[in-house]
Amino acid sequence: MQRGEGYGSISAILLRLCGGDIAVLVLPDRKPRIEELPTKFTLPGGSIKEGESEEDALTREVEEETGLIISPKQCTRVAGFSKEFKKQGTRHTFWLVQNKWKGVLRHIGLHRETGKPQWWGVDLALQKKNGLHFSHKLALYCALKEGGFAKDFKDIAHLLREHEDLHTSYRFS
Repeated sequence: MQRGEGYGSISAILLRLCGGDIAVLVLPDRKPRIEELPTKFTLPGGSIKEGESEEDALTREVEEETGLIISPKQCTRVAGFSKEFKKQGTRHTFWLVQNKWKGVLRHIGLHRETGKPQWWGVDLALQKKNGLHFSHKLALYCALKEGGFAKDFKDIAHLLREHEDLHTSYRFS
């Protein structure tokens, strides 16, 4: 099933502490890109299959693409509607996963759609040109803000202020 088809799609925002910084797991995207998605990296995720819940799809996709096993009960939904999927009319939701997984990172996605997972500092993930798609950057920004990271980590407050324009220029439902 192609991205955005059928029953919607999901992405996981896996965050961990890396030294004193917060890192997010990104994947080199090997899928053929459409004009609206010229980026080279993605968050773990994919399409929801018929009869599958968002939570089940989230667990399956994260394991297929990263080798990590997550429990949806330990995830927080960061709801959104990705602009690139409006034409198909499907919903794309993002889930925040914070230091709650088992397993070892796989070097390549199970179906070879993604490359070796990489931990990026959130600052890099938000700013890197041709990195993550805009909707993924926005979901990451919202997850950081709503996840209370600005309170817990003093060094991230400047990051949220610098990217306030992301939040005001794009509406999540």
